[in-house]
Amino acid sequence: MRPVGPAAALLGAALAAGCTASKEDTASACELALQEPPSLALGTGEAEFTPFDDGGGLPFFKGPQGGWHVYGSLQAAGVNPGDPTNTAAPDLPTLSFQVLEGGAFLGGYQGLPRTLDEAGGAGGYELIGELLVLGIAAPEDAEGLAVTVDAELRDSCGTTLHEARSAVLYSGDD
Repeated sequence: MRPVGPAAALLGAALAAGCTASKEDTASACELALQEPPSLALGTGEAEFTPFDDGGGLPFFKGPQGGWHVYGSLQAAGVNPGDPTNTAAPDLPTLSFQVLEGGAFLGGYQGLPRTLDEAGGAGGYELIGELLVLGIAAPEDAEGLAVTVDAELRDSCGTTLHEARSAVLYSGDD
């Protein structure tokens, strides 16, 4: 298992000392990140990473505010996670996590900074249970809808990872 520690500890120590990360600290974090081959895997799951097959089913759910969403999850390796304890850290990776219908935006978000956690036992990092809110009014608008889940992750070292999978939406509510 690849620990969060090396890159995060290096930057965290600099921040804890009351200074910002130097160019040398950032370069060291980038060197550590590149010890793993860069990879990105898409999945779903509210509490744990669950991969889904290209063309497979993807459940959607009714949210607490009455809208509809899918849970987007990902696993990444070979990236600088930035400081996972600071959601305002300037070195956080940015993520575009979208649900597309026929190439048109149906839900998700674009270019937001995100913290990545250590992947439990898998090495690398993960982001679990992102709410990708869908622009639909009723469940029948989404049931059986063919979509593409698309993710692009960019870290502060200049590494960009991209992955897309097709899916068919189905109601995950009982």
